[in-house]
Amino acid sequence: MAMLGALEFRNRPLRKQFVAVEGLGKVGARLVKFIHNEADSVFTYDPRKEVGEDIFRRFGAVPVRSRDALIRYGTIYSPNALGGGLDGDTLTALTPGDIVCGGANNQFCCDEMDVAYASKGITVVPDFLANAGGIIIVKEGMKDASYMDSDVMDKLKQIKFTTEEVLWRARDEKYTPMHIAKVMAEERFK
Repeated sequence: MAMLGALEFRNRPLRKQFVAVEGLGKVGARLVKFIHNEADSVFTYDPRKEVGEDIFRRFGAVPVRSRDALIRYGTIYSPNALGGGLDGDTLTALTPGDIVCGGANNQFCCDEMDVAYASKGITVVPDFLANAGGIIIVKEGMKDASYMDSDVMDKLKQIKFTTEEVLWRARDEKYTPMHIAKVMAEERFK
């Protein structure tokens, strides 16, 4: 949902995107399952070769040999493995207009990178916003992940609209999305 919100903000349809998914654990594999029929192409990287081959067989996602190659393939980069991967090298590999939206926690290697990515024109959806769906599912006790409960689906869909609001406010107020997302979270807890 956060990825769809970022695409709406950028006025781009998912069907024309090349999505690069790093990490094929529970989050990354589920993302591939949800988007493989919608995105133009889905590329994946996981150091566990057998996991990438399984995702290829099940969903047609194309496994690539390295993280560096993966980042260059996508118009959307979705880090779902270890945090700290948004560093200077990744910044150099991405191009203005790219979107970063994934479930890895603490994605920036250091606080300064938040501003560097925004300055280059790369839309980075804050990790805790991209992860919000997982928290909702755990809170609602949806162990089977059937998503049949309409109240839960409404909460999940709200993530898209919250993402759009964060990105528009960041643009209008001239702050980074991470800064605005933190401000909005504080506003909601008051």
